[in-house]
Amino acid sequence: MSTGNKRKFERKDSLNMLHYVVLDDQGEPFQEGMGRSLNVSEKGLLLETHSPLMKNQMLSLTVGLKEDMVELKARVTYANPCENRAYCSGIEFLEIDENGKRVLNEFLKAVQNSMNDKSQK
Repeated sequence: MSTGNKRKFERKDSLNMLHYVVLDDQGEPFQEGMGRSLNVSEKGLLLETHSPLMKNQMLSLTVGLKEDMVELKARVTYANPCENRAYCSGIEFLEIDENGKRVLNEFLKAVQNSMNDKSQK
């Protein structure tokens, strides 16, 4: 039996803070907070928060890399309690413009370079 990674997109470990806004059914903000990404791929991320998120909630995420900031529309695909009384939620990116793709790709490269530097030490 194969126990390998069956994900379509490779996930990179990351620990970066980001701002999120939960949107109501009309797309209006009704809750916001800070969280940290535990891992990220080109299609989504694992988000750790102190407040629980609900499956299928729509979010607006602000992600930054150096001086570049990008806002992404996203959806919660699952949400579970995790360590230290926090909550871990799978987040799927839904809308990302060309600038957002550029920033995300730079972010993924920076995470990969960081991982390579650590493994060479």
